[in-house]
Amino acid sequence: MVRLAALVCAAPHAALLARRDDGSYAVLASTGTAPSAGAAQVEVPLAPVAGLPGAALVVTTPAPPELSGPALELLAVQAHQLLCERRAAAASAVLREVLAAAASARTPAEALECALGAVCTFAGWPAGTAYLVDQGSGDDRAVASWASGEPAAGPLRSVPVLEGGTQVGRLELSTGAATPPDAELDGLLAQVGVALGRVVERQRAAAELAHREERLRRMVDSAGVAFFSADAAGRITAWNVPAQELFGWPVDQALGSALADVLLLPGLAADGVQGWLASRTSVPADEPVIAAARHRDGSPTPVEMVAWATGEGPRVELNAFVRDITHRHEVERLVQADLERKERLVEELRGVDRFANDVVTTVSHEFRTPLTSMLGYLELLCDDSSALAPLHQEALSAVHRNSHRLKRLVDNLVTVSRLDAGEAARVSTDVDLSATVAELVEEQAAAALAKGVLLSAHVDPHVGVEGDNDLLDRLVSNLVGNGLKFTPAGGSVRVSLRREGAWALLQVRDTGIGIALEEQEAVFQRFYRAADAEARAIQGSGIGLAIVREVAAAHEGSVTLVSQPGAGTTVTVRLPLVPAMAGTAAEQ
Repeated sequence: MVRLAALVCAAPHAALLARRDDGSYAVLASTGTAPSAGAAQVEVPLAPVAGLPGAALVVTTPAPPELSGPALELLAVQAHQLLCERRAAAASAVLREVLAAAASARTPAEALECALGAVCTFAGWPAGTAYLVDQGSGDDRAVASWASGEPAAGPLRSVPVLEGGTQVGRLELSTGAATPPDAELDGLLAQVGVALGRVVERQRAAAELAHREERLRRMVDSAGVAFFSADAAGRITAWNVPAQELFGWPVDQALGSALADVLLLPGLAADGVQGWLASRTSVPADEPVIAAARHRDGSPTPVEMVAWATGEGPRVELNAFVRDITHRHEVERLVQADLERKERLVEELRGVDRFANDVVTTVSHEFRTPLTSMLGYLELLCDDSSALAPLHQEALSAVHRNSHRLKRLVDNLVTVSRLDAGEAARVSTDVDLSATVAELVEEQAAAALAKGVLLSAHVDPHVGVEGDNDLLDRLVSNLVGNGLKFTPAGGSVRVSLRREGAWALLQVRDTGIGIALEEQEAVFQRFYRAADAEARAIQGSGIGLAIVREVAAAHEGSVTLVSQPGAGTTVTVRLPLVPAMAGTAAEQ
């Protein structure tokens, strides 16, 4: 540009000047030889340029040049264009400098200090200060400053530092004097504020990440469970204190060493971390892995590992919590040995139980035949006992009574044997339960009369159930017999049988001695005798109610008992009706 001015004016020297605040000029560009003393100068005023309001083009010639109006206009236009280009280039350089500082700065203060110097130098401002908003208190805190050495007078220019639209700081710039509007400078300052905001955002994100990593590390160290991480090359990248205690390798020695030297996972040494993880794609991520590990002293250690992967490809990382299961293996071995011992013991007890059942079955059947014969002869003697002396009659009555008691015991033992053998499920016929109950009540009437107990019955006709007639006979006999046995003279036993929906309800209610609440479940156990019955020396084997419950269960029925000491007992048996009778009952 200045060369063009010299050529147009045939001048040996031309210069582009900018007016300073004190009225002097700064040379922006020049060409030709230095002007001699007394040389003529021609000053061509230029249109104002942002930041350079007093620019001018000065041409120095030995004699006053003759410049036409068009020539001066051409020089002015060219000079103005040059100044604009220089300023745009300077602004771009400032922005590049700020962005470079923002990318490389370790702290926001470094980037802010660089930005202050670049912006103030570009704009010709003497000083500036950078502030950041304290995240804790919310107050502004000065973190950087810059000064040219010139007095920092004049108004301040504030540039906000923005992070995602939120102001996190500001630049306070001393302009030295009032400045006219400058769109280019305003745009540059806005971009600088955004670039600095990214630095703050990055630094705060890095600080938050570091805080979280430290918190996670402390949590992992204090969890009491060994933890490690390994990169794709199989090198250990994380190793907590419990891992050090489990494997014997200090943290500083474990980091960077090969994981395959510590953890003996199948395929880990040959295929690496990526290969081992690929082999587990079909296994749920939270499924523990049982593996063998090697302690630093060479001793094997069985471990349980819960592993998961982070990252992909060459950046994949294996993470795992590891627990020593040596003690658990020992406990499992002892439990297994104890279980096998108990299984052998159970089998032995089953053998003893089978032998006892065989003995009971054999003895019961052997007793039954001669006992039946004895009872027959006793019945004949009792029918014709008038010729006997009173003492002999009393003895005969005792023999007859105890023979019947022995027969009931044998019958119960035979019933128990049949139940244990599962015969209840093999014999099934339609049983007229009404007839069975009526016959047994009639048979027991004489015994009730002799004891002074009122025995009554209310039986619906033709109540039929499907099952084993002999077992159902034992069920009813034991219920009625128990009622009479545990009811003192003057009391009563009431037997009822009725239909209720698809069920036959057999109920025996007595006014006997009753059963304590804590014993009401136990009386259904075989050979259990209630404490009150023992104290009163009431004879019995303790298997009557056990047979009642087992027979009812074998016929898909149930038994309930309600009792109160001193007020009597009510036992209710529910048995399914014969399907045809159940349908009739439903229709009714």
